[in-house]
Amino acid sequence: MPGVVWTGLAAALVGAVAACGGPPAYPNTWIALSPTAAVLVQWTQTGGRLSGQLVAVTLAGTTTQPLSVLVTGQVNAQGAVTLTLGSSTETGSVSSTRLTLNGPDATGLLTSLVLIPGRVARYRAAVASLRQRAAAALAAAQAAQAAAAHQQALNQQVVSANTALSADLGSYAADTGTVRGDASTLQGDVSTLVSDRQAMQQDLQTEQSDATTDGCANGGYGAVQADASTVDTDLSTMGTDLTTLSGDISSMRQDMAALAQDVRTIQHDWSALQDAVTADPADTPAAKVTERQVTTALTAIRHSMAEANAAITAEQAQAASLYRSGQALDAQAHAVLTNMGCAA
Repeated sequence: MPGVVWTGLAAALVGAVAACGGPPAYPNTWIALSPTAAVLVQWTQTGGRLSGQLVAVTLAGTTTQPLSVLVTGQVNAQGAVTLTLGSSTETGSVSSTRLTLNGPDATGLLTSLVLIPGRVARYRAAVASLRQRAAAALAAAQAAQAAAAHQQALNQQVVSANTALSADLGSYAADTGTVRGDASTLQGDVSTLVSDRQAMQQDLQTEQSDATTDGCANGGYGAVQADASTVDTDLSTMGTDLTTLSGDISSMRQDMAALAQDVRTIQHDWSALQDAVTADPADTPAAKVTERQVTTALTAIRHSMAEANAAITAEQAQAASLYRSGQALDAQAHAVLTNMGCAA
C-alpha cells in the first residue's frame, strides 16, 4: 500500500504542478567547492523532469579520486527536488541561488550538500587546485620517506660500525693469547736444546772416561769411537731442535701478522665509527666504544708484539749459543779420538 499511496501523492503533485503552470526554469549548472572536494552538477530541465550528470573530485591525502554518475529526477513548482544519483536517491530543494540535497553519509547519518550556480571553468580550476595539492602532498611524503630512509641508513652505519669495532675489541685478546703461547713454545724449544746439550756433555764425558780407562787395547778404541758417534748424533739432534725452533718462529711471526692486522682493523673501524657518528645529525644511536677503549686495545696489542719480538731475539740468541757450544763439544769428542793415537 505505501507504493500506491506514493503513486497517488505523486500524481496529485503532478496535477498541482500542472494546475500552477509547472516549475520555473532553474540554473542548469551547479557547483560545490571545499578545500577537499569539488562537485559539478549539470542538468537539462524539461518541465519538472531533470536529467544530466554529476562529476566530482575529492582530495584523499596524496591522490585525488574522481566520481561521475548520471543524474535523473524531478522538481515541482515549490522547488522540492528528488534526484537519483547513480544508485542512490536524494531529496532536497532548489531555488535560483541554491540547490540543497539531503542524503546519508558513509556512516548512515543524514547530511546536506549545498550547491550554488556556477561555471564549469570555476569547477575545473578547483579540480586543478586539488590535484596540485595532491601532487604537493605526494612530493612532501616522498621527500619525508627519502629523508627517513637516509636517516635510517645513517643510523645503520653507526650500528654496523659499533658492531664491527665491538667485535674487534672482543677478539684481539685471543690473538695476543696465541702469541703468548707461541713465546712459551719457543722457550720450550730452547729448553729442549739445553737438555740435548746437557746429554751431549754427558756423552762426551763418557767418551773421555772410556778413552782414559780402556785405552786402545781390548776394543777400547772401538768403544770410544761409538761414544764419539753418539756425540755426533747429539749434535744432529740439536740441529733438529734448531729447525723446530725456526719453524715455531715462522708460525709465531704469522700470528704476529694477525696482531698487526688487528691494529689496522681496529684503527679502520674506529675511524669508520667516528665518521658514521659525525655524519648522523640525529646522534642516535651513539657510539658504544670510547676512544679510551680503543687506545687501551692498541696499546695492549703493540705491547704484545714488542714482547714477541724480544722473545724471538732472545730465544734465537740463546739457541745459537747452545748450538755453538754443542759444536765445540763435538769437536772435543773428535779430538779425544785423535789424541788416543790408536791405529784404526
